[in-house]
Amino acid sequence: MEELINIEGACEQLKISREIYLRILFKAVEQTRQDLDRLQKACEQNDINTIQAIAHRLKGDYANLRIEQLSGIANGLNMLAKHEYDSLQAKILIDQFKVSFEHVASLLSEQN
Repeated sequence: MEELINIEGACEQLKISREIYLRILFKAVEQTRQDLDRLQKACEQNDINTIQAIAHRLKGDYANLRIEQLSGIANGLNMLAKHEYDSLQAKILIDQFKVSFEHVASLLSEQN
């Protein structure tokens, strides 16, 4: 299985210390927990604009953190909201994002 997060590699690419990277990741995880609640509600209400805005931000946040799996899922949701929205597909992507996100969050808690 492909490694979900490579902290050392990300720090090297970003030219930042492990401590700074973990601090940024911790803030991203906190924000993402709130975003997932908003995303779920937006999906239930078919609020495509909110789904697209949150997915776009998540895509960028996790691409910047070099967590490609989360960035890729968020990008898929972003593209779905932009082009051919399908609520069932959106729910599937949100669930996939949640599973991977919870894995990242548990890895982060092991670092502290």
